[in-house]
Amino acid sequence: LPGEGDGQTKFVTVLEDEIAMARLFEAFLRNFLQVEQDRFYVSAAHIPWSVEAELESDLQYIPTMRTVITLVSDSEVIVIDAKFYRRILHRFHGASPKLRSGHLYQMQSYLRHTREIYGDNVNGVLLYASTGEGELSLRYTLAGLPLQVRTLDLDRPWKEIASNILNVVKASAEWPTQ
Repeated sequence: LPGEGDGQTKFVTVLEDEIAMARLFEAFLRNFLQVEQDRFYVSAAHIPWSVEAELESDLQYIPTMRTVITLVSDSEVIVIDAKFYRRILHRFHGASPKLRSGHLYQMQSYLRHTREIYGDNVNGVLLYASTGEGELSLRYTLAGLPLQVRTLDLDRPWKEIASNILNVVKASAEWPTQ
């Protein structure tokens, strides 16, 4: 980026840009899963909203719902939402750290609408790039469907990162759905 002085420039690393890092993390995970496993078809799926409108023209204002990663096999579907934030957990007025409610609402919407397409054998994973806040490995039932919230430490040797990604998918696939 141009600096303020004559002939000065300033280098901005991609690591400081949360939006660029989030896109990079999403693309990395999607491409990794396309190459490194053969159980699931991998995509960034468009999920239709379950919505009706009095006027057909009103539907043009409904945004597209697109997952970061959707894994589909003959027997199950795993929806993965990848997040890259400097701070994974949120503190509201000094309270104990919590997950970001918007991320849970987003996963709930993905899972509910995906269930309408594929049936009950749908699992979700909210996967955060680790930022030094510690490891998360949480399991919930959200909207009647299984959800894992996990962190992936990218400051590890490559073989460990690869193994951890595949283990997240494996753990989700093995978790019994309702």
